[in-house]
Amino acid sequence: MNMTLSQPTSNKTQRSRWPLLVGLLLVASLVIIALLIANQSANRPAAAPAANVISASQLAERYGLRVNLIAVTAAGGLVDLRLKVLDPEKAKALLNDPKNFPTMKVGNSDLILAASEDTRLQAMNALEGGLMVILYSNRGSVVSPDSALSVMLGDVQLDPIAAK
Repeated sequence: MNMTLSQPTSNKTQRSRWPLLVGLLLVASLVIIALLIANQSANRPAAAPAANVISASQLAERYGLRVNLIAVTAAGGLVDLRLKVLDPEKAKALLNDPKNFPTMKVGNSDLILAASEDTRLQAMNALEGGLMVILYSNRGSVVSPDSALSVMLGDVQLDPIAAK
C-alpha cells in the first residue's frame, strides 16, 4: 500500500486572497472619499449676491422660462427644480453660457445649492413647452418645505419662492 499525505491548500489559498481583499478595500475607501468630496462641493457659499433681482413674470418675459416647482424630495435628500421653457430662443440665449446654469440661494443666508458637475456639463435642450428638471443635493437637510429659495441664473436672481 502506497499512501501519500498531502498538505491542505487552504492556508495557501487564504494567503493568495489577502492582497485581493486589501486592494478591494483600498479602492472602496477611495471611492467613498471621492464621493464625500464631491458632495461637499454641492453646497457652497455664495461668491457674491446677484446683481439683478427679478420677478417670476420678468423671468418669463425676458428669458422665456417659468419656475414650475421647487420641492424637497427623496426623503429630504434632494431639492427638485423644474423650469418650463416658454420661449426656446430666449432660454437658449441665457442657458448657453455655463455660468448661467441654475443654482439656488437658500433664504437670506450665503448658502448656494449647486447641481452636480455631471448635471452642469449636460447640454440643456430648451424645447418649447419642455420641462427642465434639475436635482440638487440637500446635504444636511438645509432646505425644508416652506424654505425660501431664490433661483439664480448667473447674475440674475429670482424673487424667493417657498419650497414645497
